[in-house]
Amino acid sequence: MPGLRTLLLSATRITATLWLLSTPALGSATEPRDGRLFDPGVSMKEPADGAPEELAKLRKLVGDWNLQQELHRPGQEVLRSSGRARVTFMNRGHALMERLRIDDFDGAGHPMAAMTFFAVDGNGTWTASEGNSWTESLSVASGELEGDSLVLHDALRPGGGILLLWFRRTYRPTAAGFESRLEISQDLGKTWRLSLLRTYSRPPAGDDFFPVAAGIGSPSPSRATEGGEFDFLLGTFEATHWLKLGENERRWKANATAVHALGGTAILEFSWHDNDTTLPDAATTILRIYNRSMRRWESLFLTNRNNTPLHFGGVREGEQIVLHPFAAQTGSNPLFRWIFFDLQKDTYRWKGLQSTDRGKTFAPTWTIDFARKELPATSAR
Repeated sequence: MPGLRTLLLSATRITATLWLLSTPALGSATEPRDGRLFDPGVSMKEPADGAPEELAKLRKLVGDWNLQQELHRPGQEVLRSSGRARVTFMNRGHALMERLRIDDFDGAGHPMAAMTFFAVDGNGTWTASEGNSWTESLSVASGELEGDSLVLHDALRPGGGILLLWFRRTYRPTAAGFESRLEISQDLGKTWRLSLLRTYSRPPAGDDFFPVAAGIGSPSPSRATEGGEFDFLLGTFEATHWLKLGENERRWKANATAVHALGGTAILEFSWHDNDTTLPDAATTILRIYNRSMRRWESLFLTNRNNTPLHFGGVREGEQIVLHPFAAQTGSNPLFRWIFFDLQKDTYRWKGLQSTDRGKTFAPTWTIDFARKELPATSAR
């Protein structure tokens, strides 16, 4: 039976419920370390044409929010804190994004920033993909709408042990706005314990609610040293894609940007193009953060081509950064790798590779060349 620390560490796979870690990863929550968002979807009040119809059912979440948080700890008093959140459309109107800041997350003055992507695929399956500066980790939960509530689940064996923890995240409308609840079960869902409760209400009109930097933002002074390994992504780029599908090849140009996010602890990428006649507003968003506990990079990839997220990562290997699915399997399944290489001052290259011989050889299926167009000014450091 794990102790309280293990239990709370596990819960952070869905949301930032850690309170025992001693080192905060974020400066003052009022500092605009996050960069501006280039995604035009953030200004939309309704889903984009062609977005899954189910997405409209969560548009009541869109806007600015004051929030109150309760962290419920077994055998201890409830820890209360407050913060702010902003929910917008993203991926050019095909998904939703929540950005959240809490000034005093743990009762000791340590802040926290979080970002969650909400998406629904063509089959009605919802996902919530989250990253936060407190745990410096990413996660994906999935579920469905149950009446007016969005109910999502995930599971984990903490420490690789025998105990299986189930997590249930519920977003439910209220008279004042909405609430989110994180519950944990240790008996396969027979009973649930409330771990985290957030209640959202509208702020006064005219408040300068969620300041961000005009450009790319600035890094957190407390991020891990390895957290700067992806700084070559920062700025605006022209991307030249080459994709091979069997005997067919496609080439096209795209735009790519990257800014600091999660209080300067992570990097948020956004790319888009209008060359696909079947989806003229193609867009992709990627959140990357260095997980110093696991000593690896983690990435969340969400494209509006299928609205299904991918959680993957890896490490720097010499002059390359090599990423792969965390649950990759040998056997008859193909293996994939994604490599950043030829990292120069104003250019870099990326390639996707696939193996069908159990990893003996890898063949490129997708390559992208990036050339910097501009490095926007950072905020004051």
